[in-house]
Amino acid sequence: MQYIGTYADPTATATYGNRYVFGNLDQWTLSGNIRLNWIFTPKLSLELFMQPFVSTGNYRQYSELAAPRTFDFTVFGQDGSTYDPNTGVADPDGPDGPAAPIDIGDQNFQFGSLRGNAVLRWEYRPGSTMFFVWSTSCAAGASDPRFSAGDDVRRLCQGPSDNIFAIKANYWLSF
Repeated sequence: MQYIGTYADPTATATYGNRYVFGNLDQWTLSGNIRLNWIFTPKLSLELFMQPFVSTGNYRQYSELAAPRTFDFTVFGQDGSTYDPNTGVADPDGPDGPAAPIDIGDQNFQFGSLRGNAVLRWEYRPGSTMFFVWSTSCAAGASDPRFSAGDDVRRLCQGPSDNIFAIKANYWLSF
């Protein structure tokens, strides 16, 4: 059970005027840390780092807390309550009861991000080095809960991304 939200309802006397909504969450996550180092010569090297992350979540069987200090739930769509999966609206006591409907909405999600950097290190004279750095970060999200590792990884940077380029130079002074 995953907590979704608290909805004020004076007819919810068992839970002190609030309805605490939960849902069963099926979640899939794929993440990794990938590091590659190439040493071309003792004076020239390239280091790459990538951190892909993909997570999808599919909510089902929305319910509300039945009583405080318990793990007992009343499932929407059973025992006189209603739930419409097309609109995401639940009615705790059905259309004829005094409780107001709850707009749960679409809680399903898909999120992906990719962070990475590349560092080219060049020692142009003994003790003196130059670094050429590229750093990137991007993220995208949707409400489609289907998990497909290959497709999700390919879609990682379809949204906006931040790219930073930097150059650093060190010069060895010897007296």
